[in-house]
Formats: sequence, structure tokens, C-alpha cells
Amino acid sequence: MTWDEFYKKWIDSDHASEIIPHLPQLETMGSEEQVAEVIADLGDDDKTAGDHLLRQALDAGLTFTGENLAWIEGCCSEELWLQAVHTSAGHFTTADLDELQRTYDELTESYERYQERKNRR
Repeated sequence: MTWDEFYKKWIDSDHASEIIPHLPQLETMGSEEQVAEVIADLGDDDKTAGDHLLRQALDAGLTFTGENLAWIEGCCSEELWLQAVHTSAGHFTTADLDELQRTYDELTESYERYQERKNRR
């Protein structure tokens, strides 16, 4: 299945679960923006599916912008997300690095708030 066929099925689907069975049939990849969009959607419902598509994208040599990586953070495993960051790092612009720094800062703040609430109990 080509990326265009897969992406059309994804757009036409009501639920991400409808396209998950088509992941193994995927023979080509789309743009990093389209792939990140689908990973974010899949990963909201099923991180394993997000991982599967991200792994396929990385195996195909796809790299991502900082914005795309910020978008898919939390929609796949941390290990695979970090692999995508490392794979894409050689292509980062200053804007990409700024976006990743904002993502890191937001995650740090969320974790600190979580720890504070946990310690109050």
C-alpha cells in the first residue's frame, strides 16, 4: 500500500483503530509532517501503533522537524521518540531547537507539579 492510499484511508476513517491493520502493508512513507500527524492520532489511542509507524518512518530514513517531534511526544514510547530526535538532530534549525526546548520545559513543569501534588498526599 502506498502512503497516499494509506493517508486517504486515515482521512476517511472515523477512528484510528480502523487503519491500524493497514500499517504492515505500508510500502512507502509520506512527508514528515503527514507521518507525524498520523503518529499523533494513532498514539492518542494506541502508543503501540504510534511506535509501529514511527519505527517504519525511521527505517525508511525519514527525519522530523522540532515541531513534528514536539507534536508526537507522548504518542509513542520515550525510547523510540528519543531515537527520532537523535536521527533528526543533524537537520535541526534554530527554530527546531527552540521548539524542543519548549517541549522539554513543559514536560519538566508538568513533572514538577505532579511531584508536588504527590508529596502533599
